[in-house]
Amino acid sequence: MVFLSGSKSGNIQSNPYKTPIAFFILFFGCSIFSISQELDKTYLIGEQAINSTDAIDSENFYPAVLELLIQDQMNVMLEKKGIEKKKSADLLKKSADLQAAYMAGVGEEILERGDKNLATTGDRISSFGGSHFGEELTAKASIYKGTVPFTYAKVADEILFKWFSAPKKAGLIENIQFNLIGVSATLDAERKKVFVSVVFGNYKSFNEGAAYKDQLKIPYSSKTYGLNPPDKDLCKKVLRQENLNDLQKGLHTEGNLIYFETDNITQIKKIMRDKKDGLAVDILQKTQFNCIQPNILDHDLINQGILTKRVYTPKLFKKNLADTKENPKAFKVQLGLLPEGIQEGYELNLVIIQNKSACISIPQSFIIPTSGTFTKNIKLLADTVTLNTKFHYKPVADSLSLSFKIPFENKKYTYQASDIEPFLKLLNEPAFIICDLTITAYSSIEGTEKENQMLQQKRAESIILALKERQSKIIHSKISTDYNWGDFKNDIRQSQFPQLADMPMEEAQAYIRDNKLNKGLEPILQNHRYARIDMKVAYDISGGNEQAFVLKKFNKAVAEEDRPMALSIQKYIIKQVLSYRYKPTLLSEMNIPAEKDYVGLEMNRIWLQHFTKQIPDDEFALKVEELFNLNPENEYIAFNDVYNKLTQKPLNGLKEAGLLQARIDRLYATSLKKETVDGINLKLQFKLIQFLDSTDAEPKLKLAPLEQIKQIIDIRGESLQNSLRLAEIFIDNNDYLFALKTLEPWVYHPNHNEALVFAYVSLCSQYEERMHTQIFEYAMMRAKELNPTRFCELFHGDFFSLKVFENQEVKELYCKQCQAEEKEPGNPE
Repeated sequence: MVFLSGSKSGNIQSNPYKTPIAFFILFFGCSIFSISQELDKTYLIGEQAINSTDAIDSENFYPAVLELLIQDQMNVMLEKKGIEKKKSADLLKKSADLQAAYMAGVGEEILERGDKNLATTGDRISSFGGSHFGEELTAKASIYKGTVPFTYAKVADEILFKWFSAPKKAGLIENIQFNLIGVSATLDAERKKVFVSVVFGNYKSFNEGAAYKDQLKIPYSSKTYGLNPPDKDLCKKVLRQENLNDLQKGLHTEGNLIYFETDNITQIKKIMRDKKDGLAVDILQKTQFNCIQPNILDHDLINQGILTKRVYTPKLFKKNLADTKENPKAFKVQLGLLPEGIQEGYELNLVIIQNKSACISIPQSFIIPTSGTFTKNIKLLADTVTLNTKFHYKPVADSLSLSFKIPFENKKYTYQASDIEPFLKLLNEPAFIICDLTITAYSSIEGTEKENQMLQQKRAESIILALKERQSKIIHSKISTDYNWGDFKNDIRQSQFPQLADMPMEEAQAYIRDNKLNKGLEPILQNHRYARIDMKVAYDISGGNEQAFVLKKFNKAVAEEDRPMALSIQKYIIKQVLSYRYKPTLLSEMNIPAEKDYVGLEMNRIWLQHFTKQIPDDEFALKVEELFNLNPENEYIAFNDVYNKLTQKPLNGLKEAGLLQARIDRLYATSLKKETVDGINLKLQFKLIQFLDSTDAEPKLKLAPLEQIKQIIDIRGESLQNSLRLAEIFIDNNDYLFALKTLEPWVYHPNHNEALVFAYVSLCSQYEERMHTQIFEYAMMRAKELNPTRFCELFHGDFFSLKVFENQEVKELYCKQCQAEEKEPGNPE
């Protein structure tokens, strides 16, 4: 409970600053602790080394081994849950010793006993000079099974298993409010059972400062005006109120009068309902936190400073001093007077009362805003899995037969490679190597056989030489010559001399010569003079030739409707383009039908075109939308369509946000990885918050996107900038606890920066129990190292409450670094 505060004990171990807390997912149920969790550890007791796996010797029992083992094993479990370890405190150890010995003496596991002065845990802590602040767990365990002794580790494991399996006991262990413990173990008279006590506390458990009360010019109040200590049942409702800390900011003074003021009386009326509900002020003085002695506080009181008379509900609302003309909800009330003669440097804490129970004393707190840039490596997706491809394509050269014709020009007898290349290009084939070559050189029928044969042989040989220039591999060639009688008969039938087709070739030749038809028939005859080239070739996929070959194979697979093969080849192409082996321009040569069955292939093509900047964002978004309309069931296209709408267009309103959210929710039920969908889900939430911030929307509308972010984010795995940005968002929306948790993983990180550290300690000021933690102590040490001047400024004005000095490590940091700068040496200010 927040009314309890503390003072330093020289027996408290220092914080191991260099050991970062490990953050892991929570364990639940009986799996929390098991035999497998037993620690194997050696302890040096005096000059004797005892291992935790050693069997217990009842005649030579080492209680310190079991005590240390229980604490170590408890801390292992806490670290696995992301909760910081407990430190030992001698005061609490003494209290635990007292109860463990008592239980061993009576042979019973109990918390309370009949001795009036030592009845409760608090009484026992108080008997050693502490306050009554503390909680306790007890246990009884056998050290034998029959006649076989257990090991120290076995007994410790059994005790901790019972505690962690009981929700209330586990909750006590995991409560960060209790960062100090004392552990004690004692054997009973028969030396068969061990009784264990663990006492939990914090700096509020120490109370030596109460002895210095008379040194204060204006002592803290001992009279409580009929107020009772906090009652959990009475206080739970008010403690659940949001932004409760903000109420303290309504306290101020005018002269020597203390006022509480707010612009929202509704919030106060929700809290102040019964006639014994009310408000009071606890006035702390800086002189209570002197650097040369313990804090002058009595942690057994419900107040820490000078307590004003409580103002209950009937009187509280009887006279509203606020001007309600401009704001009907304005509220102002006088809560008391400043004590006469009080010095500058006091602090006002607001006490909220429920049915005479002083539920909470709200100290001043502050927030240092932070900022960051949130980036997630969210990428557009290619569809490489929706078709069943059980193999990985790898190009392998195959062979085939190709044929083409080269017309013979009049009086042209020699050919160069450049003359033949245009005809090869017309084949529209990837690069190939000619293995076998057959050339049939045809001549028109009007010439003499000897003349034609000599002429065509010469042309054919020239063509072979030209083709051989294209490659180093030997070509096996064959030449034949002949009259082109077949083509002549087909063509002459369409002329004015169709009767020639029915004659024998020799008779037709004679008829042409006798009638001197050469010139007249030349338009027909010229088409009959050519070389028919038949090749057996093997594709050449070496070097840059592979790209065209693979593209041809892809287009062939699509044409043959072999979509799995096409996808397999396409995946190979994607890989080659991304590794810069293939030029991205080949993507436009992929022949993909605009049909539902082919949307995945088309998605891949335009995805790669967009990735390689072949098409702009707007064209890509339009094409994706068209594909989505063709096949809304394709999760990759659906993802990319949502991605484009979130990244390329402003949010048009809550209706569009709802539709996009529904589409994203459906993606979680697909084969896409959760973290992939989480990425665009986060984009939507950030965009929705930005949209709501730009409108006059009710703040409660932001609760849903904020909760979504909480569910999605893994605060342990975010980058520094992402963590800062998340903290910024949640600070802006008054969710200080989640903002704190987003920054916490970075506190122990060597790469944190000043902005993060100072923002983190400011967030801790919102929660008094956080200012007692070891991680807060470390953060304050880092703040001092990063910026000593700024560190000292945190203890002035509207920053830290004086209650921060209850943490003795922090007080020591302050006194060493900042005391010399104070007007009154030895005082915080």
